[in-house]
Amino acid sequence: MNFGMFEIVEKIGYVPSAVFVIISFALLTYWLLNFSKLAGWFSKEDLVGPFFSYAAVLFALFSAMVATDIWGRYKDATTAVVNEAAAVRSLLTSASYLDQQEGQQLRAAVQNYVDVLVSQEWPVMHEADTSRKEVAHRALEQLSATALGVTINQSLPKVLESRLQQAIDVLRSSRLQRLSLAFDHVTYAKWRALILFGCLSIFSVAVVHVRKRRAMATALCIAVAGILLTIVVLANNRSPFAGIDPVKPGLIKDSLLLFDLK
Repeated sequence: MNFGMFEIVEKIGYVPSAVFVIISFALLTYWLLNFSKLAGWFSKEDLVGPFFSYAAVLFALFSAMVATDIWGRYKDATTAVVNEAAAVRSLLTSASYLDQQEGQQLRAAVQNYVDVLVSQEWPVMHEADTSRKEVAHRALEQLSATALGVTINQSLPKVLESRLQQAIDVLRSSRLQRLSLAFDHVTYAKWRALILFGCLSIFSVAVVHVRKRRAMATALCIAVAGILLTIVVLANNRSPFAGIDPVKPGLIKDSLLLFDLK
């Protein structure tokens, strides 16, 4: 059960939610171990610190798993862009083997699709605006109709006809892959678990400093800073089309320049 947490995170954002939960839990832990009625129970005996390091290890392992997932999505997004650029170049090359009028129509349709993709769809993916995720759908359908019309109106060699159809299919599949990676982030359960492992690490750090308030406060500050830094860096790179080093449409735009199209 999510108890409405998913809706809350959607409204205020994952990073602010994580910051609030982690800092609040650290303050609660400090109060619990020093000022609550249970403080005396925790301080009766000294705890063996190394036995509580497992929580930090779990947080580190889970963070590495999420980072690996993010990096895999980044590579998949890069591959999708490369395939899409190759399909655009294939269509433009094929257009040079068509009649002048139909070749010009195909080049215009390709240019229109790339323009919409770069100027409209890429900003939408960067902002993860799901309400406008199909902004380039019409341009792709127009391009597909133009390529299909060419194969119907002309008696083309099988090789050229197959090349046109294959390029359109690659554009469709690559675009669907891009949209999936841009809008279907690493599952919410993983990000929720990352916060839970962070809280467990905070409690473990605090427990081994019972009866040492100043040392506990210092250790908690360092632990909270490290946990939040890890979460913020991972969260800001959830989408391969946003974050510090996003995937860009440079290869696709360059495909037009190679054929003197802008």
